Amino acid sequence: GATPFLFFSQVGDGFMASRTTDEQAQRHGQSDSGEFSGEVNCFIPDPDSQRNAREIKQIEATSRDAFIFCSDGIEDPFYPIEKQAGPIFQQLREGVRESLPGFVQQNSGPVICANDGAAQLEKWLAFEKKGENDDRTILILHRAPSALLKSAAAHPEDKTIANPA
Repeated sequence: GATPFLFFSQVGDGFMASRTTDEQAQRHGQSDSGEFSGEVNCFIPDPDSQRNAREIKQIEATSRDAFIFCSDGIEDPFYPIEKQAGPIFQQLREGVRESLPGFVQQNSGPVICANDGAAQLEKWLAFEKKGENDDRTILILHRAPSALLKSAAAHPEDKTIANPA
């Protein structure tokens, strides 16, 4: 069959990242930033808006385990995303057992493939980091639970991974 792809255009601040099936995290695209902190050039009639909208990127999806699309309210505390995307995916997949350095985080279970994923995401989004209090928006795309049984087998004590049956 045809190889599946994800197509996207980076407009505004925030970021997109993916994790491969061998657990390697990668940022895609660059956040829009203007001349001053917090300024973006993505609104019509800003000069970069039309150029940004035409820059369609393509990512081969077969080897990807999950994608996240996040606002700058998540990007800024986890800067630089190129290094911090891995810990974000790990926490979303496995839960939070201890806070990341510089963060105050509630202990929580996995968000991805959890029966109570919405409640766990609410706990995860309540993280605190000094000086960071912007709005937080996240979209998570991930493979079906049956593709994740390897993860469940690695953590048999976790009962929150959905039963694929």
